[in-house]
This record gives sequence, structure tokens and C-alpha cells, in this order.
Amino acid sequence: MAYAMCVMASVAFMACDDDTASATGDATTVDAAPMRPDRAATDAMAPDAAPDDMAAPDAAVGDFPLELGGGEEQLTPIADGDEVLLHRGCQGAQHIWISLRAPTLEPALYPVTLAITHPDGAEAVPAHTIDFDFTAADPGAELIGVTLVVFDPLAVIGQPVDIHATVETADGEVGRDTRRVTVEWGADAC
Repeated sequence: MAYAMCVMASVAFMACDDDTASATGDATTVDAAPMRPDRAATDAMAPDAAPDDMAAPDAAVGDFPLELGGGEEQLTPIADGDEVLLHRGCQGAQHIWISLRAPTLEPALYPVTLAITHPDGAEAVPAHTIDFDFTAADPGAELIGVTLVVFDPLAVIGQPVDIHATVETADGEVGRDTRRVTVEWGADAC
């Protein structure tokens, strides 16, 4: 019952078009800016709705810059709204080629966490962490041509998804990047 009342109150406040909102249960009027739902609230209310744009969600700010890109042999920049390709592999799974660049890191072994979620936050590819050897780049360090395995292509094909990458250093600093992309079938790898 309390949950239903909270939902009804939230919907009522989101419908406010003017600069005031009346508190229910008393005659108090509170001056406030017009309330508009944030992206997460909008997606939660209508999970089947397509996003208005292809902007990635604001990722938590990392301790150092990290660039998430594609590419099997070199980093190919990925912008929000780009199409990335899902390739059928030789062992029966599918993958997206991922490359990373960290312009302030030294070449070394770093744990890398990759995941894919839907715009509403639902998991499409569970987060998994693997240690990778970053090589020298100009500037910094880079990781080129790792496969982000997608076991269920129907969870990502033809729809906007968020690809997340996180790199952690030995002293606990973290770099993060997220790109909202659309995934389509690419060429077979075999």
C-alpha cells in the first residue's frame, strides 16, 4: 500500500507544469522548480520505449581517462549512437571487438571489466573481469583487439545497448567509459 502511494505521488509531482507543488494532506504550498523525471525514472516507467537519443548514460567519473573503442588490430573510436558489429566466432559464440586506451597509464597488466546493459539498466552481458597486458601507446597505454563475448545475440541485436569498460590500477585508481551503441551482425570470423 505504501509503495502504491509513493508511485502515485511521484506521478502526480512529475505532472506539475508550474513552479509550485502543493503538498497533500495540508494546505502548505512549496516553491520548487518544475519537476521532470530523470532518464532512469523515465526508462523504469516505460521499459519498452526506445530512448529519445543515443547518448550514453553519465558514467561515474573515473580517476583517470579511459577511451572505449572497437577494433581488432587498432583502436577505432566509437561514438554514442554508432553501430558496432557482432561477429560469429569459430567456437560457436559471438563477440564484439573491443580496444581501450588510457593516455595517462604506463604499460602494465591491469584488470579490465567489460559488460553490456540495456538503457533501462537490465543486464545483457554480465560483467566479467580479466587481467590484460596493456602495451605502450602515444600517449599512455592501450589494449587492442579483445573479444567481448555475447552468448545471447538476441539480447543485443538491433537495439540500443550500453557497453561498459572499467580498468583498475594496482593502487586502486579506476578508469571508466561507456558507449551507447546499436549492435548489428558483422562478418563471420571463420
